[in-house]
Amino acid sequence: MFVTILLLLICLCTLAAYLWTLKSRYHYFERRNIPGPRPKFFFGHYLTLWSTPSYSRTIQGWNRKYGPIYGLFEGTRPMYVVSDVEFLQEVFIKQFSSFHSRRNHFLQAILQKKGANLFSAKANQWRRQRHVINPTFTTLKLKTMTPLMNKCIESMMSKLNETNCKEFNIYAMYKRLTMDVIWHCAFGIDTDMQNDINNIYMQKSMACFATDAEKVFIVKLSNVMPFLIPLLTRVINIRISVVNQLRTLLPKLMHDVEDIPALWIIKQVENVVKERLTSGKRHVDLLQLMLDAATYDEIKEHDTDELTSKHLHYTEVVMNVFLFMLAGFETTSTFLAYSTYVLATRSDIQNKLQIEIDENWQEDQELDYEKIADMEYMDLFIREVLRMYRSSGRASTRISNQATTICGHQIDEGE
Repeated sequence: MFVTILLLLICLCTLAAYLWTLKSRYHYFERRNIPGPRPKFFFGHYLTLWSTPSYSRTIQGWNRKYGPIYGLFEGTRPMYVVSDVEFLQEVFIKQFSSFHSRRNHFLQAILQKKGANLFSAKANQWRRQRHVINPTFTTLKLKTMTPLMNKCIESMMSKLNETNCKEFNIYAMYKRLTMDVIWHCAFGIDTDMQNDINNIYMQKSMACFATDAEKVFIVKLSNVMPFLIPLLTRVINIRISVVNQLRTLLPKLMHDVEDIPALWIIKQVENVVKERLTSGKRHVDLLQLMLDAATYDEIKEHDTDELTSKHLHYTEVVMNVFLFMLAGFETTSTFLAYSTYVLATRSDIQNKLQIEIDENWQEDQELDYEKIADMEYMDLFIREVLRMYRSSGRASTRISNQATTICGHQIDEGE
């Protein structure tokens, strides 16, 4: 009896200490005199963000109410929300070496088992990947892919001509154009997705964006109870392993079980990599540029020559090419849609842009990188559209790799 009571008291004391610790965390921003909406116990501001129909508008509303720097809580984890230009310049330019890491939910950790990419890599691994991948996006390298882009654009122009000046949804066409360009330039695959509505590559690609991962129950659970992440990760990995084994042993019975879209796409990239290594045939695309710097050898992140290393592991090549698809799809198609909206509603801007295009390019000429670079008003137009309209649904999140001070605000490591 005594032992039972003692154990009960220990459990109650432990629970009380845990709850007190959680509650004390919600005074984080108060101690720093940073404003913000009042958090809910245990959930922080997640209940509001999960239920809002527009994440960005909710954030903007709080920004108008609390100013350019305020605080939110992801569960019990403090998060600065910043729109102050000077603060952002410190984070993304002057002190970027301290803020290159991102906060990734645990489903991304599962994908990372196949290899880290620039979004999930940290410290020396991130520096090495950035060091290798940066030269891939030089002007010279991008020029080599211009013909691939032009081919995709010509396909879209043909589809536009088929509309016969009738009303149509151009955003849907921009999505197909963007994904077509990505599959051509990143993977080197001609999918014909602009003409084939039921194209499997387009369906799988769209499925990757069909659900907001932050609103999936298992992700919500991991966000408010981070200590469960190892267990949840193990459960998901076991599920994937079981499904894969069943596919191998009972393919006829398991043919109707859908692959996870992201894993399906990664599998296609892996197949392309294997085919190229076997055939030795070279292509003009992003994948080939990264394969040129690839190795199967183990890359040790603590090597003294880490920052001068010019190699990626083949798994890192696959995951980074997949990343470029995720990063480029919605952002580019959304930007194109907003640009079209501005041109349709502002005839003066449209006329100025048309005059500059006519001065720099003739229809019987091939549009190349140099001609576009010479269009100054085009550059200003693009920058202004990006300033006025968000091309992504969520803000860019960063985690501090070390304690630092920005504009008088003390930022602790891991925030």
